[in-house]
Amino acid sequence: MIRPEPPGFMRAYQPHLRYYLVNESAFSEEELAERDTPLSCVDR
Repeated sequence: MIRPEPPGFMRAYQPHLRYYLVNESAFSEEELAERDTPLSCVDR
């Protein structure tokens, strides 16, 4: 985030990013193999 807040006319140009935190150590490889999700393939 930009500090201090930008002037009102600049807010239209401030990026609004969505992201999800992925904790790679939350599951073992065996647990990931049991899951059928696209995310389970990322960490292999």
